[in-house]
Amino acid sequence: MIFRYEEHMLKRVLDVTGMEVEHIGSTAVPGLSAKPVIDVLVGVPSDYLLDLVVEPMLDMRYLYVPYYENFTPQRRFFIRVEDDTMVTKKVINDKESLIHRDGFEQTHIHIVHYDSRFWRDTIKFRDYLRNNPADRLVYELLKKQLADNEWETVSDYIRAKSNFIEMILSRPV
Repeated sequence: MIFRYEEHMLKRVLDVTGMEVEHIGSTAVPGLSAKPVIDVLVGVPSDYLLDLVVEPMLDMRYLYVPYYENFTPQRRFFIRVEDDTMVTKKVINDKESLIHRDGFEQTHIHIVHYDSRFWRDTIKFRDYLRNNPADRLVYELLKKQLADNEWETVSDYIRAKSNFIEMILSRPV
Protein backbone atom coordinates (compact mmCIF):
# COMPACT_ATOMS: atom_id res chain seq x y z
CA MET A 1 0.00 0.00 0.00
CA ILE A 2 2.81 2.46 0.87
CA PHE A 3 4.58 1.55 -2.37
CA ARG A 4 1.46 2.30 -4.46
CA TYR A 5 1.06 5.66 -2.73
CA GLU A 6 4.70 6.55 -3.36
CA GLU A 7 4.48 5.40 -6.98
CA HIS A 8 1.41 7.57 -7.56
CA MET A 9 3.00 10.64 -5.94
CA LEU A 10 6.30 10.22 -7.80
CA LYS A 11 4.59 9.90 -11.17
CA ARG A 12 2.40 12.91 -10.47
CA VAL A 13 5.10 15.23 -9.12
CA LEU A 14 8.10 14.23 -11.25
CA ASP A 15 6.05 13.93 -14.44
CA VAL A 16 8.94 12.44 -16.43
CA THR A 17 7.94 10.85 -19.73
CA GLY A 18 9.15 7.27 -19.85
CA MET A 19 9.77 7.06 -16.09
CA GLU A 20 9.51 3.59 -14.55
CA VAL A 21 8.85 2.86 -10.88
CA GLU A 22 9.65 -0.48 -9.20
CA HIS A 23 9.21 -1.79 -5.68
CA ILE A 24 12.58 -3.18 -4.57
CA GLY A 25 14.31 -4.27 -1.39
CA SER A 26 13.19 -6.89 1.08
CA THR A 27 9.61 -5.62 1.32
CA ALA A 28 9.25 -6.36 -2.41
CA VAL A 29 10.04 -10.06 -1.91
CA PRO A 30 7.12 -12.05 -0.49
CA GLY A 31 8.17 -14.21 2.46
CA LEU A 32 11.38 -12.29 3.17
CA SER A 33 11.78 -10.64 6.58
CA ALA A 34 12.19 -6.91 6.26
CA LYS A 35 12.45 -3.69 8.22
CA PRO A 36 9.37 -1.51 7.76
CA VAL A 37 11.12 0.65 5.16
CA ILE A 38 9.86 0.64 1.58
CA ASP A 39 12.51 0.89 -1.15
CA VAL A 40 11.45 2.38 -4.47
CA LEU A 41 13.57 2.37 -7.61
CA VAL A 42 12.76 5.09 -10.11
CA GLY A 43 14.17 4.80 -13.61
CA VAL A 44 14.45 7.87 -15.78
CA PRO A 45 15.35 7.84 -19.49
CA SER A 46 18.42 10.10 -19.21
CA ASP A 47 21.27 10.82 -16.79
CA TYR A 48 20.57 14.50 -17.48
CA LEU A 49 17.28 14.19 -15.57
CA LEU A 50 18.97 13.03 -12.35
CA ASP A 51 19.77 16.53 -11.15
CA LEU A 52 16.40 17.87 -12.30
CA VAL A 53 14.48 15.62 -9.89
CA VAL A 54 16.12 17.01 -6.75
CA GLU A 55 13.98 20.13 -6.29
CA PRO A 56 10.63 18.40 -6.90
CA MET A 57 11.64 15.68 -4.42
CA LEU A 58 12.54 18.28 -1.80
CA ASP A 59 9.16 19.91 -2.44
CA MET A 60 7.56 16.51 -1.71
CA ARG A 61 9.23 16.64 1.74
CA TYR A 62 11.89 14.05 1.01
CA LEU A 63 15.36 14.38 2.46
CA TYR A 64 18.06 14.41 -0.20
CA VAL A 65 21.24 12.43 0.51
CA PRO A 66 23.96 13.50 -1.97
CA TYR A 67 26.58 11.94 0.33
CA TYR A 68 26.03 8.58 -1.39
CA GLU A 69 26.87 10.09 -4.78
CA ASN A 70 30.51 9.82 -3.67
CA PHE A 71 30.08 6.05 -4.16
CA THR A 72 27.28 5.85 -6.74
CA PRO A 73 27.41 9.10 -8.74
CA GLN A 74 24.64 8.12 -11.14
CA ARG A 75 22.05 7.70 -8.38
CA ARG A 76 20.02 10.26 -6.49
CA PHE A 77 18.89 9.01 -3.09
CA PHE A 78 16.02 10.36 -1.00
CA ILE A 79 14.42 9.44 2.32
CA ARG A 80 10.88 10.06 3.49
CA VAL A 81 10.64 10.11 7.26
CA GLU A 82 7.58 9.45 9.38
CA ASP A 83 7.79 12.72 11.28
CA ASP A 84 9.65 15.44 9.41
CA THR A 85 9.09 17.97 12.21
CA MET A 86 12.19 16.49 13.87
CA VAL A 87 14.32 16.92 10.76
CA THR A 88 16.67 19.88 10.81
CA LYS A 89 18.24 19.36 7.37
CA LYS A 90 16.60 18.75 4.00
CA VAL A 91 19.96 17.72 2.54
CA ILE A 92 22.24 15.18 4.23
CA ASN A 93 25.72 15.49 2.81
CA ASP A 94 27.99 14.18 5.54
CA LYS A 95 28.62 10.84 7.19
CA GLU A 96 27.91 12.13 10.70
CA SER A 97 24.31 12.94 9.79
CA LEU A 98 23.83 9.42 8.46
CA ILE A 99 24.92 7.61 11.61
CA HIS A 100 21.82 8.17 13.76
CA ARG A 101 19.04 8.30 11.20
CA ASP A 102 17.74 4.76 11.66
CA GLY A 103 14.35 4.21 13.19
CA PHE A 104 12.39 7.08 11.69
CA GLU A 105 12.61 6.28 7.99
CA GLN A 106 9.56 5.21 6.04
CA THR A 107 10.64 5.19 2.40
CA HIS A 108 13.87 5.19 0.41
CA ILE A 109 13.79 6.44 -3.17
CA HIS A 110 16.64 5.55 -5.53
CA ILE A 111 16.54 7.45 -8.84
CA VAL A 112 18.77 6.21 -11.67
CA HIS A 113 18.85 5.91 -15.44
CA TYR A 114 16.81 2.80 -16.20
CA ASP A 115 19.45 1.48 -18.56
CA SER A 116 22.12 1.60 -15.85
CA ARG A 117 23.87 -1.30 -14.18
CA PHE A 118 22.34 -0.22 -10.84
CA TRP A 119 18.84 -0.59 -12.33
CA ARG A 120 19.55 -3.94 -13.98
CA ASP A 121 21.31 -5.46 -10.95
CA THR A 122 18.68 -4.31 -8.49
CA ILE A 123 15.80 -5.73 -10.53
CA LYS A 124 17.70 -8.95 -11.22
CA PHE A 125 18.44 -9.51 -7.53
CA ARG A 126 14.85 -8.81 -6.48
CA ASP A 127 13.43 -11.13 -9.14
CA TYR A 128 15.93 -13.85 -8.29
CA LEU A 129 14.90 -13.82 -4.63
CA ARG A 130 11.23 -13.86 -5.58
CA ASN A 131 11.78 -17.02 -7.65
CA ASN A 132 14.32 -18.95 -5.55
CA PRO A 133 13.04 -19.81 -2.06
CA ALA A 134 16.19 -21.64 -0.93
CA ASP A 135 18.49 -18.70 -1.67
CA ARG A 136 15.86 -16.30 -0.29
CA LEU A 137 16.12 -18.20 3.02
CA VAL A 138 19.95 -18.07 2.94
CA TYR A 139 19.77 -14.32 2.33
CA GLU A 140 17.28 -13.89 5.15
CA LEU A 141 19.53 -15.78 7.57
CA LEU A 142 22.50 -13.66 6.50
CA LYS A 143 20.50 -10.46 7.07
CA LYS A 144 19.44 -11.62 10.54
CA GLN A 145 23.01 -12.54 11.45
CA LEU A 146 24.29 -9.16 10.26
CA ALA A 147 21.48 -7.31 12.04
CA ASP A 148 22.91 -8.51 15.35
CA ASN A 149 26.05 -6.43 14.71
CA GLU A 150 26.40 -2.75 15.49
CA TRP A 151 27.03 -0.79 12.30
CA GLU A 152 28.34 2.74 12.13
CA THR A 153 26.07 3.45 9.14
CA VAL A 154 23.50 1.62 7.04
CA SER A 155 26.11 1.60 4.26
CA ASP A 156 28.36 -0.64 6.35
CA TYR A 157 25.52 -3.14 6.76
CA ILE A 158 24.83 -3.05 3.02
CA ARG A 159 28.50 -3.67 2.21
CA ALA A 160 28.46 -6.68 4.52
CA LYS A 161 25.75 -8.26 2.33
CA SER A 162 27.59 -7.52 -0.91
CA ASN A 163 29.41 -10.88 -1.32
CA PHE A 164 26.11 -12.76 -1.31
CA ILE A 165 24.50 -10.26 -3.67
CA GLU A 166 27.45 -10.39 -6.08
CA MET A 167 27.31 -14.18 -6.06
CA ILE A 168 23.65 -14.08 -7.09
CA LEU A 169 24.23 -11.40 -9.72
CA SER A 170 27.06 -13.41 -11.29
CA ARG A 171 24.67 -16.25 -12.11
CA PRO A 172 23.26 -16.39 -15.62
CA VAL A 173 19.64 -15.31 -16.00
